[in-house]
Amino acid sequence: MTKILLKRKNSLIILLLIVFISCKQNNKSFSTRENKKNDTLFFKTDNIYGEEWLFSDRERANICRVSSRINDTLFEAKHFIIKSNKLLSKGKLRNIEGATPLSSRYEGTWFYYGDADIGLYKVGNYKKGIKEGSWYVSYEDAIPEIFYYKKDNIIEYNDSIEIFDDGKKIIAKGKGVSSSGLPKNTWWFYFFNSNIKSQRVFSEEGDKVKVVYRDFEISTNKLIEEGSFEEER
Repeated sequence: MTKILLKRKNSLIILLLIVFISCKQNNKSFSTRENKKNDTLFFKTDNIYGEEWLFSDRERANICRVSSRINDTLFEAKHFIIKSNKLLSKGKLRNIEGATPLSSRYEGTWFYYGDADIGLYKVGNYKKGIKEGSWYVSYEDAIPEIFYYKKDNIIEYNDSIEIFDDGKKIIAKGKGVSSSGLPKNTWWFYFFNSNIKSQRVFSEEGDKVKVVYRDFEISTNKLIEEGSFEEER
């Protein structure tokens, strides 16, 4: 009887050891997968808001990219200014040549952020690393530029366009843009709460652009001013 109990005890100890070793191996493999899921890359550039970035090491970089894997071909990516830890841009990367963010290219809609007073100022679209579709750039005291790209080339576009922010709230909508980035016909621009900020009708007159505008109050959406002005192209 004693031998049977001892045998059972030894079997239980062996079973517990097997479970313990198995758990350690699973935790190790899970940790390895997690490490491969996330990645940080570093870049050096003379102009933080420009497009010419050079791959760099941590010590010399002024921009970092933090990315996480969505699936085998897509990554979610965010760029930060290292000195201030401020968000510079965010969007998706598509794996083209290998399963790492370094060998991936911009894909889908990207959002770009300026200084604190500016916030989100640019929204653009990519397809496999090249500009494809609408690009919206806002300015504090000037007409927003809206370009339309076809295989990285700016073209004239006469169909409807809608621009949304990173919270999927509408920023602007209208029909048609010129190859110079000027909106055509009637466009609506919106506040952060999706109320209409202004309605503008654009027309080109020689080397000038005439804009007929109607401005609205942010909370009540009531018309507060209307008129027209001209700007040099």
